[in-house]
Amino acid sequence: MKRKEIKKYAEKIAACEKVIESNEDEDMVSQAKEMILKYTKQITDPLDLLAIDELVMEILNKQS
Repeated sequence: MKRKEIKKYAEKIAACEKVIESNEDEDMVSQAKEMILKYTKQITDPLDLLAIDELVMEILNKQS
């Protein structure tokens, strides 16, 4: 997977994580969890998944 793709997935997952953290609307939280599952199922290489996870953590740390 290319670096651009990894970054794109990381940004999408981080956005979903922010919705889950805010925990304001149960439906939105549920949808965010489903989207994260959808994105992670599309990733077949465990190394790509690790890279995405690291980027998600960086994104969330910068935003908080």
